[in-house]
This record gives sequence, structure tokens and C-alpha cells, in this order.
Amino acid sequence: MRRPVGRLAALLFLLLGCLVFSGFASLSPARGDGGASSSPSRKGKAAAKPRVVLILTGGLRWDQLDQTIAPNLARLGASGTMANLVPVSTTRPACPVDTWLAMSAGRQISSGGVASTPTCTQPLVAAGAPLPEWGRYRAALAQTSKRSHLGQFAELASKAGISTHGIGNGAAYTLAGPSGVAPANYTAAPGADEELSNLVSASASSHDLTVVDADTESYASDEERKLARSLYQQERLKEERKAKSPGAWRSDGASDPAPTSGASASPTVPNGTIPPDTVDGSDSQPGRRIFSIINMRRVERILQKIPSGTRVMLVSAADIDTYTYMQMYVAADVGKAPGAPIPMGLASSDSVRQKGIVQATDVVPTILSWFGADRGAVTGSVIGSRPNTSACSSSQACYTERVDALADQARHSGKMRTLRGPFIRQLTTASIVFFLASLALTAMPLHRRVLRRRSLSLLWSWLGLTIAAVPLASLVVNVFPWWMASNARLALFAGCWATAGALAALALATGRFWAAGPLLSLAVPTAAFIALDAATGSHIMADSVVGFNLLTAARFYGVGNEAYALLAAGTLLGLAFLGERIRLGRPAEPARESVSTREPALAHSGVAVRRNLSAGSGGPTDRMVPHGSAPSGAEEATTTDGTAGGGPPAGGAPGAGRPSRTGAALAAIALIGLAVAGVDALPSMGADFGGVLSFLPALFLLMILVARIRLSVSRILTIGGITVAAAAAIAVLDWMRPAESRTHLGKFVQSISDGELAEVLGRKLGTNVRLLFNSTHRWVVLAGLVLFVCALVDLIRARPEERVGPGETAMPGGGAKPAAGASREAGLLEGDRSRKDGRSEGGGSAPGGVRGLAALSRCRAFMRRTWGFTAPVDEGVRVPLRMGLLSAGLCLLLAFALNDSGIVLPGMAVILVMPGLVALWLRQALKAREEADSRPLRSDSDRQALDVRKEAEE
Repeated sequence: MRRPVGRLAALLFLLLGCLVFSGFASLSPARGDGGASSSPSRKGKAAAKPRVVLILTGGLRWDQLDQTIAPNLARLGASGTMANLVPVSTTRPACPVDTWLAMSAGRQISSGGVASTPTCTQPLVAAGAPLPEWGRYRAALAQTSKRSHLGQFAELASKAGISTHGIGNGAAYTLAGPSGVAPANYTAAPGADEELSNLVSASASSHDLTVVDADTESYASDEERKLARSLYQQERLKEERKAKSPGAWRSDGASDPAPTSGASASPTVPNGTIPPDTVDGSDSQPGRRIFSIINMRRVERILQKIPSGTRVMLVSAADIDTYTYMQMYVAADVGKAPGAPIPMGLASSDSVRQKGIVQATDVVPTILSWFGADRGAVTGSVIGSRPNTSACSSSQACYTERVDALADQARHSGKMRTLRGPFIRQLTTASIVFFLASLALTAMPLHRRVLRRRSLSLLWSWLGLTIAAVPLASLVVNVFPWWMASNARLALFAGCWATAGALAALALATGRFWAAGPLLSLAVPTAAFIALDAATGSHIMADSVVGFNLLTAARFYGVGNEAYALLAAGTLLGLAFLGERIRLGRPAEPARESVSTREPALAHSGVAVRRNLSAGSGGPTDRMVPHGSAPSGAEEATTTDGTAGGGPPAGGAPGAGRPSRTGAALAAIALIGLAVAGVDALPSMGADFGGVLSFLPALFLLMILVARIRLSVSRILTIGGITVAAAAAIAVLDWMRPAESRTHLGKFVQSISDGELAEVLGRKLGTNVRLLFNSTHRWVVLAGLVLFVCALVDLIRARPEERVGPGETAMPGGGAKPAAGASREAGLLEGDRSRKDGRSEGGGSAPGGVRGLAALSRCRAFMRRTWGFTAPVDEGVRVPLRMGLLSAGLCLLLAFALNDSGIVLPGMAVILVMPGLVALWLRQALKAREEADSRPLRSDSDRQALDVRKEAEE
């Protein structure tokens, strides 16, 4: 065994080396987008400073842009970069203050939102005065990050010598220092649009950076917020009366104490605040559209008087109401501005990597890069653009095409945020029902009455395969614009299930040629589709059911958790069958006829018939062969545990040449597994750090199983060490890139260096535990495990004739009997075991452990009688299926423990794999019955068994 072990070790180190080399290849700091440089240079610092105006507003969306109302805004977009901006994502409806504080700190300060009331109240701000609730905001950020702090934007601007001026409440929070005091030159925003435009024009002429809050309608314009505010006040009064200590109430919330977990949430009432992920906001109400137009007119008036040579950035930070929807982002030069010009086109950033989409945390790094300032601990990336080859004006088709594309993109993301949850619940519910129904229908009594007909059995298999095909079908449907339909919900749900039904029919047809066809024809294409999309930018998985939603801002590219589960399960199953096919050097053919396949009627009836079998060479790897046939020299030798042996048989000559095929099988598994691991783990593709830690051990286990190498403690430790080293190498290599180009892998390393590891792990563990008790995937996993253990486990068990020992012959009902030439000692030992078992079953003097084993044996016998009546699975299917399921099980177990999504990962894998196993089980049951009906009866016992079966069915 030394040579296979050495060969496998060499392949493992080659795998690690290739992964590290691939990590070095991904160290490019940026993608070369046009516009502002990704990192400041000395030349940029010496260049003339641009004059920048940052306009903050709310409720501006590309689908509501009207050129007749805002012609200057349209011209600004046509002459610069345009994008959809992903607002700050919070578990509760976000307020403008969430965005202001994110800009001040250079990162989002809280995932739950910082508003102390259900409404977005206007804070009271005065020049040089402390900002309301700054201490509470600082405490919220301290729980999220130890490296960042409020006021970081103002500090970096001051160090770079950038003169700033803030106009309006949002500007005060954005430009406030760490002490939480409003800037001394702060100016309140006038209510009149004309007066505000004059003030901004004067500030832009005298300051390097002018920040203006032009939002007037994001505070009290939403009816849901008004109602929630009234309910909140009522609940607060009730609590104060109970406590007999009424406190003062102010609309700005300045006198509010730090909210508790109960006070910070909206009251649970029928007409309370609508959660942000239940309504997508794509169909805006007339009142909301009016509020948006009010803000648009105010921005338009400011743009009319912007001095020439000024660089303008427009950021619509939040929607008008409680609904989360993509907002408008525009950056352009008015006239000739100093520095590198901003090219025209759709904007993008390295933190999102989706054309036409940026996020709110990209704003501060972009502004700092324009001035050549240091970024400090600011998160996000510089916003750039892929420039067009020719100029484009607001009256040309190229501009309207970009606006339509952005509006379409925003609608897609909004609809998916609303429908993704109901779709997943429908899929998991269908899976649970199918698994439990399959457990009942595959039991012998119901199977004889319901699924014994070929048409019903195929129909049930098709239903299960339809469920398994839904993940692939959802990706196919996402290629088409279902979100533009008048009824997007119906288009998505009906389209996915109809496509899944068609894919299931094709998969079921492959079962006529190969038993494993239905399983692999869905699992492997699903994994291949995900890997190909991840390698090309994740454009299809973005805003898909099994991918990720851009509005939630959890991931913008790469392989998400649900997609990883599908990718890993499909890849490992496919590699198991491929490796076994290469190792054997021939296609996976059906096994030759044996006693078990010749006597399915006996298996159905439960009547065991003892038949003597011709003995082989007497070694532990002898196999049972049909009457009149001799074992072929090319056939696979099997060990006592039913696993095909990797070396030549005992005879020597027939197995010649097999070691080379084993090496080829290992090489194929290593190369394809490396490619998939690279796509999943590399920062430029999948950027899935947790996937490496679970996929590589499973891949190594699969290679060990294919090579027929026994596991040991040293080999397990070697696998773990190689896995950790590969994952750490990729993460460190990503961390070595510039801060603006790092993915979450490098950011994770940075968090470790900043001493935030405990907070990160605690956050992930909390999410894992929450999903374990709240997600419907836990019931999917439980139902799937019960179905597999009770009914489907025989699909991967070795046949009775493959468990025979030296000097024994197999029996059709299981077990073995001593051969004629067996030693008397073997018979005595067998008799001694029988006597011990008899005493155990009696229970009188047997210890508790033996009684437990006896109960377990009786339980297994019951399951075998109830569900184990199918024809044996062909060896070319059973052996690689066992390897694939073992490696996939290890992968998903590790993924469950290491990933914050926890139970969701094994749940998605069970949905993909388990229906294929049910289809395989039904195929074998149908095969057993058809062979029993078509084969002539050769003995009285056969006729007796057939009579027993017919009586049971009647």
C-alpha cells in the first residue's frame, strides 16, 4: 500500500500548490476601471484638488426619472457615471441617519438600524453643538467593529487638508468629528429650493468639499411610519404609567434613553410597520411618487447653479418609505474639473463587481480617492466606470438604454427580495411532504397497493425529480426577465416548476440506460452551471432563488451558501462515478445475474430459499457468479466489506494494469476537484472561504476511497492540515492586496489582526443557531435522514455474497453458511455464536449491552423486511454511490459546523440528492417485480413464494 499512499500524498501536495499559485494569480489590485484611480498616488496628491459637491437625498429612482421635470439631472447622468445604489441594509426599515453614520464611520455601524423609534425623526442640529444620541451610536459601532469609529471621514479629510462645509442635518452627521459635535461652519438647510441652491453654489466656490442634505420627504411622509409612531407613543405611555416615572418626549428622540431590545422594535400589531422584505416597492403609490418628485425638484434646482469645474456626486441614500429599493447614483463633472475626468457609462466597484451597481459604503472611499487622501480603516471600494467609446447625451438612445437597464435591474432585485422567502418555503415544504410520503409509499404494504404499477412508480419518481430540479430550473428561469411580467410571482413560481418538470422528465428518461442516470443528470449539471457562472462573474446567481439578493447586501458576487451546497454535492457525486469509471477501465455495466436478481419474487415474499453456490478460489475476495458462468478476469475484486479492491486479485494476472488506472482516476478527481475548489475559493471568482474548509477534506476522503486506502489518525490529521493551510494561504494572499480590492476573505484576516475574531465568530455562531431553530431546512434534513436510514440505505450496502468470508458461500436471504470444505473449527465457532445470540434473545441472563444489540438487530431486520425488497443495485452504481454519499456527507457536516448559514446547506443538498435516490430505489423495486413476473418458475418453492406474494397483494 505504500505506493498508492505516496501517490495520493503527492497529488494532495500538488493540489495545495496549485491553489496557492492560483491565489497569487488573483493578486491584481484592481480591474482597471476608468475614472478615479483605485488608490492614491504621490502624483495624485500633488495634483490640483477638485471641488466636489456631495448631494444627499432620498427616494430618487431611475424608473421615476422624468426629463421634463429634471433635465439637468438627466444631463448630469448622461455626461458621467450612472448606477443603482444599494442602500444600507438593516433588519428593520432604514432611516437616512443610518447612511449618514455609515459615511461618518466609513462602514455600516449596525445591522439592525440605529433609529430609536419606528419613524425617521428629524434631529435638531446646531453649529458647534453635540449631535443627538451620538453616544448611543458610538456604542452600537463598538459592538460591530473595534477598528472603526464615528467621525473617521472628517478626520481623514482634515489630515488631507480638505476644506469642508456641511449644509443640512445629514451633512452635520457626515462631517462630524469623533467627539460628535457638529462642524463650526455648519449651516442649516433652507426650506426654499432657490435659497438652498444659492447657498450650495457659494459653498462650492469656496470649499473643497460641500456636503448638502437636500432631502425633505424621508421623515414623516410615509403612512406606515406615522402609524407606527403613534403606536410606539401609546406603548411608551403605558410603560411609563406602569413604572410611575413618566419621561419627557421629544420628536427628535434626543431625550430617549438607550433603547432596550423591546423598545427598539416596532410594536407587533396588525397594522404596524411592514417588514422591509415583504413589499418590493416596485409599484410606487401615487403619494410616494409625489414625495420623490419633490426631492427631485429640489436637486434639480441645486444643479442649475453648480459652478463650472465642479465634480458632483448625487446619492439617494434611502427610499421614501419603509420599503427597501435600489436608489439613484450619479457622478459627473460640470464643465472641466481638475484631475482625471469621470468617464461616461455604468458605474461599478470592486466591492460589488456587478455592472451598474454600487453600495452606500463605496461613497466615502471614492471621494477620498478624488483628493488623493488616505483611506484609513474605511470599508468599501472606489467607484469606477467602464467608459463608452463615444459621448452620449440625454437625448440619445444610448442614455435611455442605460436608464432602462438600471430600472430593469432595480426591479429585478426588488422582486427577488420579496419573492425569495416564499419560494424557498414552498420548495422546502414540497420536499418534506415528498420525503415523508415516500417513506410510507415505499414500505411493502403500501408499495404493493400503490406503486407496484410501472406508471405510478414512474410518476412518483418524476415528482421527486421535479423537486430536485428546481434549483437548476430557477437559475435557467433567471436568465429570462420574469420580473417584468404583470404578475411576477406567478411568472417566477410557474416558470421554475414548469422548467423543473421538463428537466425531471429528461432525467427520468436516462434511467432507461443507466440506474444512476436520474440522480447524476440533475446533480452534475446543477453543479456545473453554478461553477461556470461563478467563474464568469456570478451574473445569473445574482438576484436568484438559490444565489443571493443584492438588496440584502450580504453578498454581491461569488458562490453563496445555498449555491455552495449544490455545487459541492453535485461535484462529489459526479467525481465518485467518474473516478470509479476510470479505475475500472470500462463503463459501469450492470452486474451479472446472481441469486438475488434471479429470485426477486422470493425477496418480495420474504421466503428465503437456500441454494448452494460454486465456490471460488477460497479467498476473501471471491464473488458469487451465476450458474454456468465463470468469473471474468476483468471483473472487480471486492473486499470483505463490499468495497471494490484497488489492486490486482489474488490470482495476479487478471488484475494487471489496474494500479495505473487507479492513478489516472486519482489524477482526474484531483484536477477536476482542484478546478471546482479554485472557482469556489479564489477571491476573483467564488470568494467562499468556508467552502474550502469543508470541500477539500471531502475531496481527499473521496480520493482515499477510490484508491482503497485505509483511513488512519495520521492521514486524517494530514488532510486537516492541508485543508487549513490551503484555506489560510488563499485568505492571506487576498489580505495582501490593497484594502479596496480585498474580498471578505482578506477582510476576515484583517479582522483577526484587529482583534475582532471573537466578535466575528460569535456573530456567525448566533446566526447558525438561529437558523437551526427557525429555518424550515431543519425539517428537510430530518425528513431526508429518516427516509434514507429506513428505506434507502440498502442502496449502498454490500450484497450478501460480497460479505462472505473464507470457506463460506452466500445465501440469498443474507449472511453465509460454511462451505462443504470448511473446517470443523469454523462450524464450532458459528455454533457458539448462535448459542450466544440465543441466550441474548432470551434476555434472562444477557447483559444490557447485548440486549441493546439484539434490539438493534431486530430493528434492522424490520426495516429490511419493510423496505429492503428491491433488486440489488448494480455494483457499478452502488460502489461509487456509496463513495459519493460518504464524501458529500462529510462536506455538508463540516459546512454546517463552519458556516453561519448552518442547516441551510445540508438542507439544499438533501433537496438535490434525495429524490434521485428515491427514483433509484423505485427503479430497483420495479426491476425486481418485472423480473419475477417474466422469469419461469423452476421449483415448488418458487411457486409457493409467488402464491404468498399474490395473497399479500390481494
